[in-house]
Amino acid sequence: MNKYNIFLTIWTLELFVSSNIFVRSADGPHTEYTYTDLCFRDDPKIDVCIRKRINDVIEEFHKGNDEFGLHEFDPLPLDNPLHFEHKARLIGGKISVKNMMTEGLTTIKVLSLRSKLQNPNKMEVGFTAHFRNLLSTGLYQFKGYLGRIPINANGRYNITFKNVETSYLLKAKLKEMVNGSFVQLESFLSYPPKFGEAKVFASDLVPGNAVL
Repeated sequence: MNKYNIFLTIWTLELFVSSNIFVRSADGPHTEYTYTDLCFRDDPKIDVCIRKRINDVIEEFHKGNDEFGLHEFDPLPLDNPLHFEHKARLIGGKISVKNMMTEGLTTIKVLSLRSKLQNPNKMEVGFTAHFRNLLSTGLYQFKGYLGRIPINANGRYNITFKNVETSYLLKAKLKEMVNGSFVQLESFLSYPPKFGEAKVFASDLVPGNAVL
């Protein structure tokens, strides 16, 4: 499942690093946003506030926003091929995928969030998110085995996931540049996602075999 962890990590990282957009100090300068309220570092319920605001932003900006440089992310293409190896008793081998497209990222909801934002120059955020539905499609190449059957195949695949839960922990700091302030990632820890239900289809798994 490493492949799915990779694209979930890439996408959620881009989203949550932008959470600094609406976190402010109570006594600092305020910017008005029409799409959501601000959260303040000295608020004892700031974690609840950030969680709600992020869900608001996803709902508002799932088609993208030029002001913050956010691009439409559903569906999400992954241009670079991925390569990984899977070993198990029933099926295993080396797999490569390309022309990967993922749909359903806008079904995300942040379930819980824990933050350390008291220092305006640093941030630490841990969160758990839930995706209602995810669909991954593309082309695959697989060399390995299915039971006792050797496999050397390539074709189309699609994988449908329901009720996917992911957890992450990121640490970042504010970096001053000539053209403004930016959030610089220091570390990003991801945990293996949990899948409630999965359906997998792969064409031409065994060439000439209509069943496989």
